[in-house]
Amino acid sequence: MSSPKIFLNKNVFEESYVPRRILHRNEQIHKIRQILSDIERFKSRPSNMMFIGGFGSGKTALIRSFSRDLPLMFADCVFAYVNCSKSDTETRVYRAALEQLGVSAKHGFPGDFYVRWFQETVGLHQCVLLILDEINVLLERDSAEANRLFYFLSRLVNNVVVVMLTNRVTFPATLRNELDSGTLDTFRWETISFGGYYCNELSDILEDRCKIGFQPGTYDKGIIAMMAKCCYDQGLSARGLMSLAFRAGEEAEQNNHATIMEEDVREANSQLMAVQDLEVVRRLSPPTLAVLAYIQGKSPIYEVAHKQWQSYAAEHKIGGSETRFQLRVKELEDLALIIREIRGKGRGRGQVTRLLINPSMADVVRQALQPEEEETHGTTATTRNEEPL
Repeated sequence: MSSPKIFLNKNVFEESYVPRRILHRNEQIHKIRQILSDIERFKSRPSNMMFIGGFGSGKTALIRSFSRDLPLMFADCVFAYVNCSKSDTETRVYRAALEQLGVSAKHGFPGDFYVRWFQETVGLHQCVLLILDEINVLLERDSAEANRLFYFLSRLVNNVVVVMLTNRVTFPATLRNELDSGTLDTFRWETISFGGYYCNELSDILEDRCKIGFQPGTYDKGIIAMMAKCCYDQGLSARGLMSLAFRAGEEAEQNNHATIMEEDVREANSQLMAVQDLEVVRRLSPPTLAVLAYIQGKSPIYEVAHKQWQSYAAEHKIGGSETRFQLRVKELEDLALIIREIRGKGRGRGQVTRLLINPSMADVVRQALQPEEEETHGTTATTRNEEPL
């Protein structure tokens, strides 16, 4: 007897899948259409855009959906999608964008060569939508390079619309602080916010995906509602929801169930929770990962860690102030990845603060900082090989 078949199309649960329609993002869709309408209405370059929202809030899916339909909306308009967590330098951004525009950009040339190449290539089109996903990584890696990139995109090309995607609520303020006045004069943007989904919205999104991802009759509304509630309660949003649905389907097949059952969802949820902490750590910015790696290796006192941070910041051309270091430490504390151990030096001699990995998160930190690639469904999680401080 053959095993029951649950899946109709596994690809629809992948992170890279672009759905046929984007649900519960009507406000954002209207604003994007309004901004891009300048292409036809005024024959001018529309405003740049910045999408701000947590992981799984629909930012990437929405802009990819728009990009897919862009040639149908506006004649001779194309797009280039660049993930800055992988292309984290100015040259890599140009090279990745050229590849997206159909140009085989070989490695090994000086940076100015790719700048001119990009300028010539975008000049062949009426409008180019340059999507920079996880843009905060580029700025945190080297603010000087980011400055040059934005200066070029605002001053030296007149048909490129930049769409920046980030999960950092404070990124607009950070960008304004890091860009020089000459760049800020011309590089401006409209902010579009993506809030989290409500539980009923997650149910709608999952039901829409299940119709083409699972075989008919292998799930019901109760199972969809259960999965949506699991994700909503854990704050996993749409991306985690797709991973949960995929794992639940696999569990049902492995258990020879004809339909996805509650026990399949519970087991899948347990597995998903085990990898979520790893994903949280792996998605930290390179500087924050460097701080975490240093604390893991040295368990330093606070002052020593700050001194090492200053050296790291100078080498990578990012802000080395104590305020910025405190923000990195607080981020790690808020995620319960590190703790502070405060001890007295002796009577009248004050206290010393040591930064330590939270024992309950030690295994997660160790696994997350391993340099080799580890696959999880829906995401290729590659730890950035960031040098510790």
